[in-house]
Formats: sequence, structure tokens, C-alpha cells
Amino acid sequence: MDIITGLAIGFLFGFALWKAGALRYSVVIGALLLKDMRLYGFMMTALATIILSSAMLNIAGAGIEMGVKPYWGVSQIIGGVLFGVGMAVLGMCPGTCMGRFGTGKYLSIFGILGILSAPFITEAILPVTKRYSLRFERPEKLTVYQQLGVDYLPAVIIFGLAIVIFLVGLRVVEKRKNKQPGGVKWWKGY
Repeated sequence: MDIITGLAIGFLFGFALWKAGALRYSVVIGALLLKDMRLYGFMMTALATIILSSAMLNIAGAGIEMGVKPYWGVSQIIGGVLFGVGMAVLGMCPGTCMGRFGTGKYLSIFGILGILSAPFITEAILPVTKRYSLRFERPEKLTVYQQLGVDYLPAVIIFGLAIVIFLVGLRVVEKRKNKQPGGVKWWKGY
């Protein structure tokens, strides 16, 4: 992939984040507090699109290989918790951090500095995680389809359909919530 393609994809992704309202602090915090579901709808729609389209391309013989990140042990859980705390404090994740910077919200530079410093911090604490057995010597593959002995393609299709069902359920819940006095119609105006 060349730099122009990467910039174009990044621009489109940033536009989609902006259009979904994901660049707003209130939307991210509302999602973390389970009060605003539009961010979950955005993420699940993207995930379902990727899963189902890659499955259909594989059925058509494209041979797309989806990589799964290996599980390194408790250190990965600790990193996830730290990521979540940082996301809650800043009200942004790496994608929305860059998107906010692009829209002129320059306080997001603190998030960008956190993103850039994470690899150095990880390298610095790596000996500690190894000493206390928080990190495996070799990663393990912990995918559902591998653990159950199911082929990749049926697992992806079932998972993709489960996400679609989740989205439909989310829409039903939001419609019921909006019928109540004071309900917010999150799909209007975006």
C-alpha cells in the first residue's frame, strides 16, 4: 500500500468517525457509561461489514487470510485495562484522537503522545512482566473457532450474523427508549 492509499483510507475513516459523532467527548463517555449506543452501533456495523465481506470474498475464492493477534498472557489484560482507563480519562481512542486533532481539537496532542510513548513503555516493563510470569514466552492462539475445532469460514459467518442480530436488537432498544419522554433520537441529524 502506498502513502496516497493510506492517506485516502485514513481520511475516509476519519470522516466516518466524524459522521458517526465518535469525535465528540460526550459520545465516547456516553458509550462507556452505556448511555449513548451510537458508538457501539458504528463499531459493530464496521465489524459486521468486515467479517461478512471477507467471508463472502473467501467463498468466491479470493483467499483472504484474516490474522488473529496472539494471546500473550495476563500482561495483555493489564494493557487492555490501562487502555480503557486512558480512553475514559481522555474520552478518545487512537482513531478518534487523530480525528480530533484533525478537526482542530489540539488538546488531543496528549492522547497522541500517549499513543507514541506506549511502545517504549511496553519495552521498558517487558522484563518485569516476564519475571512475574505475566507474559508467555510464546503467544497462544485463543480464537473461538480454533478452540472448538470449527473451520474458519462457518465461524466467521455465524459471528457476523450474531453481530447483525445484535445491531437489530440495539436498534429495537433505542426505538423503545426514544418512545419514552426525553428519549434521544441518535440517528437523526447525522
